[in-house]
Amino acid sequence: MSVIITTLDLAAIYALVAIGISLTWAGLGFLNLADGMVFAAAGYGAWWTAEHVSTNPVAVVLAGMIAGAAVGLLICVWWFSSGSMGNPTPRCGRLSARWH
Repeated sequence: MSVIITTLDLAAIYALVAIGISLTWAGLGFLNLADGMVFAAAGYGAWWTAEHVSTNPVAVVLAGMIAGAAVGLLICVWWFSSGSMGNPTPRCGRLSARWH
């Protein structure tokens, strides 16, 4: 019974995160398909740290955050680097053009 409750709890958390991100991106008018990759990298970084480095929750969460941020930065640099999408100017962190 404990496994079922834990599974439902975790599923509810995942659903809330997915709904929140979906509403945020839709409200800003973005179509961003890289979120899944960033979340997967963050989860993998947290798992790898828990398995190979430390089971300390602070270290695991911090490693997940660092892994997710690193992959997000790589996506940003790759996608918005000079020459990509015909735009020679890096735009990492900017809002869409309609907000300027």
